[in-house]
Amino acid sequence: YETLAVATDADTKQDSDQQSKSSGKRLTADWTLVLGEEALDICVPNTSSAMSSIFVLGERNFFCLKDNGQIRFMKKLEFNPSCFLPYGS
Repeated sequence: YETLAVATDADTKQDSDQQSKSSGKRLTADWTLVLGEEALDICVPNTSSAMSSIFVLGERNFFCLKDNGQIRFMKKLEFNPSCFLPYGS
């Protein structure tokens, strides 16, 4: 959040009296992942374990991601889901 707070828009700004370019920090993603389908829901459950997971429900697949964006596992679904509610057991 600190990076977002101090970053400014890097677009070119023009004054009527003078033309000046002001640029700030450009935000870049720490990681990205192409799922190949639309994500219907995303959830990061609160767990007390050291391993945190990001759950993504796709149109035909269920993804579990590590916090660095790598796929931990993927499960193909044989039905069209509408939502999901992960919980710890």
